[in-house]
Amino acid sequence: ALLGVARLRRRGGAGVEPLGLGFVLALVAGSSGLFVLPFVVPGVHAAVTAASSGFAQTMSDALGVPGNPLVWSAIAPLGLIVLLYGVARLRPALAGFAYGVAGTLLFAAIAGTVDVSFVPDVLDRAWLATHAGIAALFGTAVIHRR
Repeated sequence: ALLGVARLRRRGGAGVEPLGLGFVLALVAGSSGLFVLPFVVPGVHAAVTAASSGFAQTMSDALGVPGNPLVWSAIAPLGLIVLLYGVARLRPALAGFAYGVAGTLLFAAIAGTVDVSFVPDVLDRAWLATHAGIAALFGTAVIHRR
């Protein structure tokens, strides 16, 4: 995400939304969550576990369906963008979330850590990589000023 944003700014930063804390927080929430939280907070509570995982893992755990294809896809960033794109102040956060989810999906595709339900095993990595690219495109589209 950071490389993509830096590249966009170098090519013509005037057409890019200004980024801030919302972008960073959404990027962390979409990708890895506060993964150091269990090491800082003694004891494991449900809230600590949820906050210490990224969006896809937290939602999979909450729904009780590991590898849910709706969660391990670009649908969540798309849904948030469709609902909240009209709020200009939220666009950097929407882009950060989309980039964060893209990072999670790409990592899962490369590492082979997720078995996507209802998708043949030989297509799991292709599913994840394709949706990572789509989520990154959503993030790029949102961050451009119109």
